[in-house]
Amino acid sequence: MGNTKKQLELSQKTCSELVKQNEALRKENREYAELLKFIEWLNTLCMKNQYTFCGIKRIKEEGFIGFVLVNRVAIEPKNHYQYDLYGYSYRHMKEFEPVYKAYFKQYDDPAYAKIKKHLYIQDHLMSNEMKGKGIGSVGMDMAKELAKHLRCAYISGERKANPNTKEEREKLYRFYEKNGFQQSKDEDDVYIKYDMQLYEEEKEQKERT
Repeated sequence: MGNTKKQLELSQKTCSELVKQNEALRKENREYAELLKFIEWLNTLCMKNQYTFCGIKRIKEEGFIGFVLVNRVAIEPKNHYQYDLYGYSYRHMKEFEPVYKAYFKQYDDPAYAKIKKHLYIQDHLMSNEMKGKGIGSVGMDMAKELAKHLRCAYISGERKANPNTKEEREKLYRFYEKNGFQQSKDEDDVYIKYDMQLYEEEKEQKERT
């Protein structure tokens, strides 16, 4: 009787494990199908708008976020390269609107010849419903990849809270702090800087966690 009870418990445990494995497999297959659909959608978007595909990141709360890049040369007011980084969400494909936008400049002017090559953040923003999900940090990772590709020594910019309230300014400070930027706690000193020498070490640390 005792052996039969143990065999029954073992059989139930095995069935339960098989059910869990089956559910996990179905989830993986579903996510893979979603990823293929998203890649196809991004490829069409890039071909239609002449965007450059940058990559896809997976965010726990939101799912897949695909990043594309637009780059061009501007003459006025000073010669510079303009880079626009857009992030699209798999869950918001039908809207055809990016959930993340970031704008960068890289000057190509004799006045900047003695300054180390760097990428300047003009602005980065996201839709309100996407805030607090980690998309901004993933966007900064893509910006660092861009800076690395351009062989920049650092990334610089200014903290620009929107709306410009104390709460939003504090959130923005914590955001840049989390993403490795050097900055001052003085609200009048809004300059931020990220040293690209830290990037590889930071990347390895993220991969380990």
